[in-house]
Amino acid sequence: MIYEYDDLNDRSNLPLLYIPSEEPVTRNANDWHDRFVTVRDTFSSRVGQICNAAFDRSIIAYDENSDAEERERCRQQTEVLSILTGLEIDSAKSGVKPDLSENLLKERRAHNNLISLI
Repeated sequence: MIYEYDDLNDRSNLPLLYIPSEEPVTRNANDWHDRFVTVRDTFSSRVGQICNAAFDRSIIAYDENSDAEERERCRQQTEVLSILTGLEIDSAKSGVKPDLSENLLKERRAHNNLISLI
């Protein structure tokens, strides 16, 4: 049986995404200060902020009434924010937090009117 997309495979058609690894931060489990820092870092996750920023941009990215250039820019930012969400989740284990300043400090754009009413 021949499928329409037989020529698709993971080596020739998907863009390569390389996320460099960082050496995890190791802490002394017997040191109370290190324990506190670990708990603080675990519960100071910014996953919610990243997801909100991704949702904010995705509204524009998939709104057919938005300017094409603005849609593409927001689509790319949404993809980056998706990756940053995973890195932020992993930071609870590794202790290495991603730099979010470039992606969370950008001004917000106008929302779709429907979303504003909710």
